[in-house]
Amino acid sequence: MSHRFRSTALALVLVTQTHLTGLAQSVAASAVDYGRDIRPLFKERCVTCHGAVKQKGKLRLDAGALILKGGENRVVAPGDSRHSDLLVRITSDDKDERMPPEGKRLSPEQIELVRQWVDAGAKYPAEEKIPKAPADHWAFQPVVRTVTFAGNDASAVTAYTQLRTEHSNNFVTFLTGGGASASSPYFAIPESRLSPGEVQSVGASTVPAGNVVRSAAVFFRSPEDRTLTFGAMPSAPELRLVSATPTARLRAHFAMQADYDRYTSINYQQGQNTVVSLSMSQAYATLAPGGYDLVIPELTGVTGFDPRWALHTGTQLLWTSARIGGSLASNYYTMPHEGDVSRAASDAGFITP
Repeated sequence: MSHRFRSTALALVLVTQTHLTGLAQSVAASAVDYGRDIRPLFKERCVTCHGAVKQKGKLRLDAGALILKGGENRVVAPGDSRHSDLLVRITSDDKDERMPPEGKRLSPEQIELVRQWVDAGAKYPAEEKIPKAPADHWAFQPVVRTVTFAGNDASAVTAYTQLRTEHSNNFVTFLTGGGASASSPYFAIPESRLSPGEVQSVGASTVPAGNVVRSAAVFFRSPEDRTLTFGAMPSAPELRLVSATPTARLRAHFAMQADYDRYTSINYQQGQNTVVSLSMSQAYATLAPGGYDLVIPELTGVTGFDPRWALHTGTQLLWTSARIGGSLASNYYTMPHEGDVSRAASDAGFITP
């Protein structure tokens, strides 16, 4: 029994040694090539945790130079796989230590490829390009310039950068302190990255002063230090009851203000479901240099009119006004041009007709 056991054990050792020797000879039959054998292997099994997007232990394995650089510690000692932590990790049986930590382990053939590559000096092409991290993309490296806020009596503003294309508006918003001459950085896209016809803008809105909020924006292609001037405080509309029956009709008188000469609107909301809106264009404003009136028309005689659509006396209502000025066309779908400026102001209050 003892003799047969020793013979069997010897046979197992010889078979194992023969297998390992054969594996090494098979891998060595053709010299290990970084581009053919190592980079594709690491790309398939390692870059999820050690690539351009994510780097556990600050280690990247998606380029030869970065593999040799290591992360928090060096993981490869060129010419010495026995003292290379990378080999220790890919051969470890400890689930907390082995790489890759999930999925199948590297096969013996794959481990041998890595071992021989390291022992051969861990060579890689000098011209190999290092994949760029997403954060290095130009879209994440905006141009930073300064915007100065003028004509602002509020304590703070909310500022934003806008990209305007023919099909969409895209905003980046940032908060900044205000004051009469506050300045803040703003972020913009390099002009070289804009398509023909695209423009961007820097804009801001004041915090409410009472019920008044003002905003301003300037459109451009080339980012520069800019001054953003808010319009004057808007005068509140004078509201009067024109008639009480059969429905409540109100007149809103607006004084002319040069900062807001392109568009004006007023909305009345009574209860949850009744909203009446009136608006006017720049052409109407020019006909009334002393001011202009927006009057709710009498519509009860219109076929299909529903009395629930109208306002009524004796019940409080909320009014909100919006006024727009500057060189930007009031039509939302009109593309702005270089140097266009927009100024706006809103106000609100309650009245019981």
